[in-house]
Amino acid sequence: MAAEASETVIGDETRLRQVLLNLIGNAVKFTTAGKVDVRVTTGKTTSGGKREFTIAVTDTGIGIPDEKKELLFRAFSQIDDSHTRNYGGSGLGLAISSEIVALMEGTISFVSKEGMGSTFYFTIPLGDAGMDNDALSVIELLSSEMTPPAQAGDRIPHLLSAEDDPVIRGILGLMLRQANYHVDFAEDGLKAVEMWEKGEYDLVLMDVQMPRLNGLEATRAIRAKERERGGYTPIVAVTAHARKEDEERCLDSGMDAFISKPIDFKKCIAVINGLIREREFKP
Repeated sequence: MAAEASETVIGDETRLRQVLLNLIGNAVKFTTAGKVDVRVTTGKTTSGGKREFTIAVTDTGIGIPDEKKELLFRAFSQIDDSHTRNYGGSGLGLAISSEIVALMEGTISFVSKEGMGSTFYFTIPLGDAGMDNDALSVIELLSSEMTPPAQAGDRIPHLLSAEDDPVIRGILGLMLRQANYHVDFAEDGLKAVEMWEKGEYDLVLMDVQMPRLNGLEATRAIRAKERERGGYTPIVAVTAHARKEDEERCLDSGMDAFISKPIDFKKCIAVINGLIREREFKP
């Protein structure tokens, strides 16, 4: 953080966290060697009395070819098929980030050179915190403030997350462990079913689009096995497809709740807590 940047400001914490997670996640995903750097600088004061803050995420990754740059903020666009195979696509992340920044009355852009890395940066107006109780810390944006429900004997809830994207697995692991959960990861739907059979999990976070078995198929397999052996594990869908019909398909497959990507971590933790509480009180 630049010396002139305030450590504490007033703004929309949820939206800002979503943009940061998208940009940092993509930077890590496309950087196999080198580093990822995040910097915050301040700019002019707006007519509304707010200060402009610019947050830049710089990586030393693969960079972006000139002919592909105009596609970058379009929904469902991928830079290149080979990049998608090797790294996984950025999906809706950049398009959604652009929309979120616009909602915060800001702008987003990037500079990149193929083979030499990229810098994605966005500028948004934020209030001066002073002694305001609603202030948020830029440094602590990636931490979770929610804690899981109390368990008998102070037991920490044990979660299973089925997610094929290694970057999202890393971010989810950080967030869930900071929220005081134990979490195991399965990289595909078939592995998720196998781990569920062997483990004792309080809840499953189930990505919908996965290899071998997708999230819907894995959920149906778990529910079928529960009918044979008894018991019930809450399952939460996690997907970039947030249409009403997508949610209905997830619920029809036997899932208990639905969380859209990019993940709002406060909402995610709240959903997890609520379902675990319901499970604890069921006869």
